[in-house]
Amino acid sequence: MQTIDGLLREAPAFKALAEAQRHRVAADLAVVAAFLRPKAGPPRAGKGLRTGPRLGALLQEVALPEFVRALVAGTFQAVVDASLQQMQAYAELMAATARSVDSLRGDADLRAEVAARLEQRLREIFVIEGGPEAESR
Repeated sequence: MQTIDGLLREAPAFKALAEAQRHRVAADLAVVAAFLRPKAGPPRAGKGLRTGPRLGALLQEVALPEFVRALVAGTFQAVVDASLQQMQAYAELMAATARSVDSLRGDADLRAEVAARLEQRLREIFVIEGGPEAESR
């Protein structure tokens, strides 16, 4: 059975890391492995933690490197998916905002046009005292 250190040294992605990162990953993995390693002595009842040969068999069934790879890949994919969803929501927000601005601009243009027509029509109907039409009379 290969050691964790041997598995890491063979992994292309691990080799691509900077040396300081490789040391940090190896140290963190050692902490996790030490936690999972069965303790000497009889299993403690009621703690919910498997120890002894059963834990070793479980760890062999789980295939820790593959499990960790899948866990990291799944987490990364979840982050990417969340970022895509956020960007899509932002794009929808900007599209709705642009539609609202266009609508308001159209309403403002329409209001100005209506006001100009109304003013013209009122000038045709009513003579404004002191205005240009009053002077011409």
